[in-house]
Amino acid sequence: MKKRIYYISIILIFVLLSVLIISKHEIWRDEGRAWLIAQSAENIPELLSSLKYDGTPALWHLTLYPFAKAGLPVITMSIIHFLIIFSAVLIFLRFSSFSLLQKTLFIFGYFILYEYNAIARSYSSTVLFLFIIAAIYKNRFKYPLRYFAAISLLACSNLHGLCISLALAIFYFYEFKSNINKAVFTVNYLLAALIFIFTLLFCIYNLLPPDDLTRTLTGWKGSTTSTIPNAFISAFFPVQIPQLNFWNTKLLYYPDTGRYFYGILLYILSLLVFFRKPKALALYVLTSFSLIALFALKYGGSTRHHGLIFILFIFSLWISENYKEISLFSGPGINKIFSKRMTTGIFTALLVFQVSAVPIPVYYDNKYDFSAGKRVATYLQENRFLREDTFICVYDFFTAESVLPYLNIEFYSIENSKFGRFIVFNTGCDAAFNTPAKYKTDILKETTKN
Repeated sequence: MKKRIYYISIILIFVLLSVLIISKHEIWRDEGRAWLIAQSAENIPELLSSLKYDGTPALWHLTLYPFAKAGLPVITMSIIHFLIIFSAVLIFLRFSSFSLLQKTLFIFGYFILYEYNAIARSYSSTVLFLFIIAAIYKNRFKYPLRYFAAISLLACSNLHGLCISLALAIFYFYEFKSNINKAVFTVNYLLAALIFIFTLLFCIYNLLPPDDLTRTLTGWKGSTTSTIPNAFISAFFPVQIPQLNFWNTKLLYYPDTGRYFYGILLYILSLLVFFRKPKALALYVLTSFSLIALFALKYGGSTRHHGLIFILFIFSLWISENYKEISLFSGPGINKIFSKRMTTGIFTALLVFQVSAVPIPVYYDNKYDFSAGKRVATYLQENRFLREDTFICVYDFFTAESVLPYLNIEFYSIENSKFGRFIVFNTGCDAAFNTPAKYKTDILKETTKN
């Protein structure tokens, strides 16, 4: 009874804090962009076609599509986003075997309470599907259709979810081969594999770049050598600098040379928690390095991307209860040093780091505008600049996307040479970025002739 009351209490506190944080958060351009793309598409094929310029699977945009097309206000997106992460929290509290303290620290940590809660992006869906997978992990061989449906949804959440789902599928088939006597092949396995293959093909279709994609988004450019330690710091110690532009800053990024030491150390500490669960450790390394490879080869990422490494850490610890304890190293001395008490202490400390990162973003997001988009939209409306004969030309249009979710108009894009509610990242962007101001003014003069 006391345990139930405790759960109800922390759920109510989480909801209350979430409402306070989200109500004070102004959406920024990437948040608003998803809503604008969904709102502007006349049909699903057009929506999928638009997303080819964004390089992401379509699940988040498809989720928003019916609500955006219904003419609902953009706050609807934040509500949907909250319901997704709230569902993940409920599943975590109900099905994970962590202690009450560890559960509490986790849900009131930086990523769950702020990054994947206040900022409406597709990454909350990644968290939800990972937690669903963890909840059903015990019966993954008994119910393969259920398991592969979950990792297929994970693949559709975003590019990072796709990388993780591939790693999970590889590990599943490795285990299946090793436990062939326990996991007897049935037609359900074939159907599960077909579902996942079809999902991969659908995601690949979404990700295939169009011929006129801007050069800044094409190819495999790689990242700097600091990418990996930066990602580990963001994942495990996301404490930010207390300043107006706090987001995506990190205290441990300074001094610059220190980040290599801090980042690798934090990841090693996370590995030590799996000292007696080598199979869970293998899955954690495989999934986390599927993201690290993406960061190193394509795009270094930001806090929202790096945080998925921490979520994978939690996920791998959660599913570790399905594996027997096996000491990685023999000897009483080693086992005494890496006792269960010690590994639990490391885990709890990493959770405390997450909670310590919450006050700074909550304070600054509450006191100042996270984005000026809402304020600009209000200014245009209150000063009656939005008449039928008003012509608003924008460069760069990407920045202006934080304004348009609050308005029912279109801006003229220099990059795309047309009116619209979001920028299309095509070769027109390259021309606008790489040419002198006269190129832009000539477009504007030609457009205003009529």
